[in-house]
Amino acid sequence: MLPPWVKKLGKKNLVVLLTMASMLASTGISVVLRWLIQVEISISGLLISLIIPLVLTPFFGSIFFKAYFELEEMRTQLSHLSVTDDLTQVYNRRYFIGRANDELSRAKRYGQVFSMLLLDLDDFKQTNDRLGHPAGDEVLCMVADTCVRAIREVDVLARYGGDEFALLIPNLDQQHAWEFAERLRTLLDESVVAYEGHAIQITVSIGVVTWTPAITDLDGLIYLMDKALYDAKRAGKDTIKVLKAHS
Repeated sequence: MLPPWVKKLGKKNLVVLLTMASMLASTGISVVLRWLIQVEISISGLLISLIIPLVLTPFFGSIFFKAYFELEEMRTQLSHLSVTDDLTQVYNRRYFIGRANDELSRAKRYGQVFSMLLLDLDDFKQTNDRLGHPAGDEVLCMVADTCVRAIREVDVLARYGGDEFALLIPNLDQQHAWEFAERLRTLLDESVVAYEGHAIQITVSIGVVTWTPAITDLDGLIYLMDKALYDAKRAGKDTIKVLKAHS
């Protein structure tokens, strides 16, 4: 990973700095060598020690830094792809689990509360069967975009499964997590996806779980989140169920 100061300088400035350093090093080496072998330093010799790095360093330095920055860009892109859902461009399940583990460790250490939401699109299969998978993809992207606009910068949104989205919300207790879930449910209920002359209405069921010290591992938290969503589905869909483990 490139240090911040390297990125800030950029390729051109780095080449200039490298060239100047090469010229100083070349001159210094020439002076030291001539002093060691007791040879008089000539003006032409000093000029050669300056001109050679002045000519060669920008050429080879440009090649080196161009390749260096391109490799860093490729590394960044690969890193992004490894944690991002291809379709919706939100995080994937792998990244969500990692961040949830980090948040759980922080909560257990400092006693900070956090909540997780699991959203499931109601009757999503019917949309795919009736209008095709491209229509379903449009719906998924719209849901992701709506959620992204609704959450804070510190929150984590991920596509958890086929038509499921998970949200990790730090520093949000049970009551406020329910209120946020209700706002999100309402936003999505009011959204319509226009696809090839069809207006696709959307509703979601949401399961909400808030961490307490009674939950010792992430598996237990995810189990409660899944159960909350299952209860929301059983309650008739387009609804929210909240679970909180008690000591």
